[in-house]
Order: sequence, then structure tokens, then C-alpha cells
Amino acid sequence: MKSNFSIKMMMQTLWTDFYGWSVKEYAWLVLASLAIIVTSLVMGGGMIELISSLTGIVGAILVAKGKISSYAWGVVATALYAWVSYGYQLYGETILYTLVFLPMQFIGYYYWIKSSSQVGDAIVDVIKRALSTRQRLFTVGATIAAIVGYAAFLRVLEGAMPGMDAATAILSVTATLLMVRRFAEQWIAWIVVNVVAVTMWVVMVLQHQDQGWAVLAMWIVFLLNSIYGWVQWRTAKVEG
Repeated sequence: MKSNFSIKMMMQTLWTDFYGWSVKEYAWLVLASLAIIVTSLVMGGGMIELISSLTGIVGAILVAKGKISSYAWGVVATALYAWVSYGYQLYGETILYTLVFLPMQFIGYYYWIKSSSQVGDAIVDVIKRALSTRQRLFTVGATIAAIVGYAAFLRVLEGAMPGMDAATAILSVTATLLMVRRFAEQWIAWIVVNVVAVTMWVVMVLQHQDQGWAVLAMWIVFLLNSIYGWVQWRTAKVEG
């Protein structure tokens, strides 16, 4: 059943999307959040990093669950992560999170609202899809070409680690577009993104010593959550 947008419906999802989870799923949400908080308190880091990381984790877990409110959390996480990235001279991350990922939160919300199941006035879960073989090949080719081009652009800006920065940025764009269109293959892209991002932030933490730990912890949890999301979406009923 197609959903009809309303402000009431949007507000309801902010708490109803947390209803009816299994004990393991609630445990994962709590443990992931605690991992970020403890890492930030023990290893150091700013409040903006902590809030960005926490909202990012909650949003990612909600995406894995196919919950529409993931985009509300994503708006906060995306805006703050762009600011954090700018402070670390990760200009590729800064540009794309500001100009692409932030607007995509609103676009994604619109598309998911149109393509979600509904019971009464409540949004339940988004209806999931799968790419065709041709679509997969095109997606891989276009992503590789974009990474090469964007890395060259970042070298001109003299940003830190232009290769990894470009890879995480472009792969994140690919994953976000797949996410907005409800394709399960988004999680393959997110897994690759998170592996590269973890590597990049390990380097940043080693360089800055007392900063970046909360963000690193966030990306590690993102990696674990992307594996969880892939399993969730592949075992769910999808549209071909």
C-alpha cells in the first residue's frame, strides 16, 4: 500500500520506528551507541564528533531495519560530519556531505514515503528492491570512473589522502543513491565504503593522537552494521 505524506505521520515515525524490535536488535542499538560514547570519553574528542557519530549510528541501524525515520537522524549526522571532516582537511568528504548527502536525506525521505508499507496512519517498513545484472555492471563502472576523476580533483585542492577521500566520498554517493531507490545492493557499497573509511580514520587518529576516536569508532560500527544490513535486506522479500 502506498503511503500518503503527512506531518503527523512524519513525527510518529521518530518513536514508532523503535517499536517491536527483537532483544538482539535493541542490544545492538545500545551496544553500538555505548561503544561511541565510551570511546569518546576515554580517548578524547569534541562534542560535535560525538553527536555526529551517535546520530549517524542510530540512523544507519534504522536504515538496516528499513525505517523511514533514519533520514531525520541522517540530517543531523550528515551536517555535523561535514563540519568534522572540514576540520581534518578531508575536503572530499566535506564537499559531498554538504552538497550531496545533506539534500539527499530529504530526497530519500520523499522516495521512501512513497514506497513504504502502511498500517492505518503508521508507516511500517520500506519495500525493498534488487538490481538487475546490467544495472550492477553499470553501477560498478560508473563508480570506478568517478573515483578516479574525483581523486584527481582533490589532488589539485591538496587535501589529505585524496585517494581514500575520493573513494569513500564517491562510494558513499553510490550507496546513498542505491539506498534512496531502495536497492539491497546498497549494503555491498556501504561495506566497501566503511572498510576504506576505517582505514582512513585510523591514519587520521594516528596523526592527531587525541582526536578523531569517536569518528573512528563510528565507522567501525558502521562496518558491522552494513554487514547486518546486507543480511537483513537479502533475507527480506524484495522486488526484482
